[in-house]
Amino acid sequence: MKVLLVSESPVAGTILKFSEALNRVSGIDCTPFVLKGYKNNSFDIDFGVMSVFENWPQLLSDRAREADVIIMHNIADNNIVELVMAYKKTNSFIGYHYHSPPFEAPLYTYSVLKQHPFDAIFCVAQGHARFVENAIPVANIIEDINLVEGGYRRNSVFLGHLRTTDARWSSKVPRGFYETLLKELKRSAVSVYDIKKLYGSETVSNKIFINGLQSFSYVVDDVCSGLFHQTSLEALKSGCITFSAADEISLESFCSAAECPKPPFEQVGSPGEVIDRIEFYSRRANFLNKHIEENFSYSSKYLTKERLGNLFTKKLLHMLS
Repeated sequence: MKVLLVSESPVAGTILKFSEALNRVSGIDCTPFVLKGYKNNSFDIDFGVMSVFENWPQLLSDRAREADVIIMHNIADNNIVELVMAYKKTNSFIGYHYHSPPFEAPLYTYSVLKQHPFDAIFCVAQGHARFVENAIPVANIIEDINLVEGGYRRNSVFLGHLRTTDARWSSKVPRGFYETLLKELKRSAVSVYDIKKLYGSETVSNKIFINGLQSFSYVVDDVCSGLFHQTSLEALKSGCITFSAADEISLESFCSAAECPKPPFEQVGSPGEVIDRIEFYSRRANFLNKHIEENFSYSSKYLTKERLGNLFTKKLLHMLS
């Protein structure tokens, strides 16, 4: 069975990981077709980007013609969707997998979903199913963390945001949150870092980013929208106390897709609670260490790259049978 995964970007590295998981299954030949990388090259694309070829539309149409299963990931350009639809086999399965909330920069919308008869619509299982009726949540495959033996964990909080906006579903922290943390946590001797302060640059590759998470006690991903993001799960796998305002819709969606109990996020109802909890843990090292160990235990049971990859392939093959 030939599977084609099509995207305009690496989609936070998920295309490569889904492709790897599918190619581990006997009888499946999965080809990723990614048009462009991100401007900051934050995710490696081992197989290269296809837009460098002047005849990429021909290459895409040829692969669509051969594929038994086609899944488009976060494609907003209707011309690409129409090209695939025009050349796909009449009996092929064609799905769409969205990874972004509405109006995430650069103004992502779901308009293509209303214009084409997809056989199934998938979404990242982090609360995003609420945006499209009958969307099927799929847990992202999270990279395993190479833990550094003997590495020192700072009594510090990391705001590892590559991007956050003022849009309703992309506003991860309120304006001035970094400055507020700096001011309020001085009395607790807890430092606050963002990517620029930690690495000396505006952005770094995802591999460097996730390796750095384990050097922190606390990570803040999203304490505003009710969703959660890949950074939250990467932080759990790194052992960090992970502050989240994920609502019940988001948590239930993930637990259903990943077949697991609720992740041990440090649930907060407001940015002010983040400060209170950090001050609590900074004075009680035994509670901090216990929570870190709970995060490692949960991650080793439920968040391994192999397990999440197997769940994805099982769900897809069940739909196709």
